[in-house]
Amino acid sequence: MAPRCGRPPTKGAAHTHSFAAKSAEETLDLITVAVELSDMHGLELLERFRHTPTTVDVPIIMCGSGSEPTQAMAYGADARVGGDAQALLQEAERLVAAPRRRVVLVVEDNPAVRSVLIRLLRVSGYACLDAATATSGLELARTRKPDLIVTDLILPGKDGLEMLRELRGDDTLRNVPVLVVSARTEREVRDEIRALNADFVPKPFQATTIVAEIQRILD
Repeated sequence: MAPRCGRPPTKGAAHTHSFAAKSAEETLDLITVAVELSDMHGLELLERFRHTPTTVDVPIIMCGSGSEPTQAMAYGADARVGGDAQALLQEAERLVAAPRRRVVLVVEDNPAVRSVLIRLLRVSGYACLDAATATSGLELARTRKPDLIVTDLILPGKDGLEMLRELRGDDTLRNVPVLVVSARTEREVRDEIRALNADFVPKPFQATTIVAEIQRILD
């Protein structure tokens, strides 16, 4: 059976925006996004899809010329194809048949650190949702259950430990693995993290350490 494939139209700003909104209500097997659109760059639309819980792990192919493959992958594309229709069809068939990316929810209030984590995880093969507060992180997790949550401890309002306690008390989310990434390394804090069945990596962190720890947890 042919995959259900979403491709935004290229006429009129309202069309692309409405497609992005409509896709949040549909179940898609694949999305293709042109690099050049009439109302926005394809990377911007790709970023929107990757921040939407219902499309965060849907395979996306960037089509056309104008962006480097590594840049497309950093924004969350699964493949980058030029103007070859046969190559596009082959990539589409491969991606639809392949397992979906595992979804990691990143909860971090520092925009620079959050951006680094998201780009690192995307190029390592994970789909990412992100939140700047524990409250919004819990809302996202309840909307789209992640395979793993990566969180800081020091957050505005409710802190990371409070969020972790809520997760462990939630029947749906209690078994979601959590990796705490924080500069708080006091023994009592680390003991509580372990007691709540979570793992810990101190800040500042090495990219290879984060990726290796996530792979260990999810394998």
